[in-house]
Amino acid sequence: MEPENYTQSRLEKVAEKLNRGRELTRRLREMIKKPEARAGDGSVILTEELVGKIMSSFSETLSILRSNECSEVSQILKSTEDSSGSCKTSSLKDRRGHYKRRKTLETTINETSTLVDDGHAWRKYGQKHILNAKYPRNYFRCTNKFDQGCEANKQVQRIQENPPLFRVTYYGHHTCKTFPKVSQMICDSPTDEDSSVLLNFNSTSNHHHFLDLMEGTVDFVDLSFEF
Repeated sequence: MEPENYTQSRLEKVAEKLNRGRELTRRLREMIKKPEARAGDGSVILTEELVGKIMSSFSETLSILRSNECSEVSQILKSTEDSSGSCKTSSLKDRRGHYKRRKTLETTINETSTLVDDGHAWRKYGQKHILNAKYPRNYFRCTNKFDQGCEANKQVQRIQENPPLFRVTYYGHHTCKTFPKVSQMICDSPTDEDSSVLLNFNSTSNHHHFLDLMEGTVDFVDLSFEF
């Protein structure tokens, strides 16, 4: 933003140049009106001189206006660049922080032929069919997420049928203070009429029942696994 007195000075210069141009134009018009004034070489020279001064006056006025306009445009561009740069810096900082959080989230991947007890209670909150994958991926979070703020998550996906093979991916560490004595896996159900079912992996039928659950063919409100 330019100082107010500097802007006022420019306006005064513009007014001065325009008034001078108007006065020269008036004199030129008076000269043209008088036939006797047009006679002789001297009048031609004077006329050309007046025209030159008028053109010069207008040129100087335009120069001042353009200079002021360029200055304003420069200020706008500078302000825009500063704002854009600030936004980019802020956005970059946010992204860096986001990447840092993701990077520091430890990931552990296990592949196993049987689902084993890991000593923690989990709640299934989602299931997703993966492109070019035969079996869906199941998403679990620690049951203490909301009461103790535990951010541990895991994903379970069957990747092979015969022999059976599962990929279990853990994200983060458990920060909850207490754990149940038996490993539990609780699945959300769309209705309230389903009852809780206790499955023991030592039972073949219950193991197959869990596989049906993972593949989305059955739903339970609470599903616990006792090893």
